[in-house]
Amino acid sequence: MKHRGRASPFLVVAGHHFQLVEGRRYVCGRTKDIVSIKDKQVKRRCRVEEVYELCAEGKIKIPDQARKPKQPVNQHRSYITKMKRKYGFNVEYERRTQTYWVEMPQHAEDLAWDINHHLRDEHGCYDQKEIVDRFEAMAEFMEEYCMEDA
Repeated sequence: MKHRGRASPFLVVAGHHFQLVEGRRYVCGRTKDIVSIKDKQVKRRCRVEEVYELCAEGKIKIPDQARKPKQPVNQHRSYITKMKRKYGFNVEYERRTQTYWVEMPQHAEDLAWDINHHLRDEHGCYDQKEIVDRFEAMAEFMEEYCMEDA
């Protein structure tokens, strides 16, 4: 039997999933871990449906369909971070309700309640654009009522 070296990886279709074998290393679509072919995760008794020797001449190009799509750029992140740092605002995300909860520092929250300001009850946002709008209103409140001494 010919020795399988580093240059000879094999794609094996068996047990209703794929497996890649290179030398004595093994990875499959089920475990997603690179392990020895003797590892207990390896199901060696699966019926082999197909085997392909993988080889390439020259440079390998990954097709665009196989690439993970890039995440869209978050245009509001830097503004939100800057406002949190400048004014001490807080944002928490509640996964269950998919809501962002936005707060001013406690002294400003207390003041909003004391003067019956509309920001006293407005804390829920459903996207980052809403957070930006809320931060602008909260910044105006902070500038008007809380930062006169600064």
